[in-house]
Amino acid sequence: TNLSYHLAKLREAGVTRTEVVGTSRLITLRRDDLDARFPGLLDSVIAAAVDDPALPAVGAAEIEVRA
Repeated sequence: TNLSYHLAKLREAGVTRTEVVGTSRLITLRRDDLDARFPGLLDSVIAAAVDDPALPAVGAAEIEVRA
């Protein structure tokens, strides 16, 4: 329920997009919209997260960092 609550809040805020695929839901980040409104914000957050040793390592294929 906690995850559902937070995903709903992100969707309501326009941060994510939800697409129904069969019996599942695909949740994606609305990166283009966020980059247009807050240029550079996501890149700086991702760069900081990649460098933070307290966070679990994520493979490069899972994070797209735009130059």
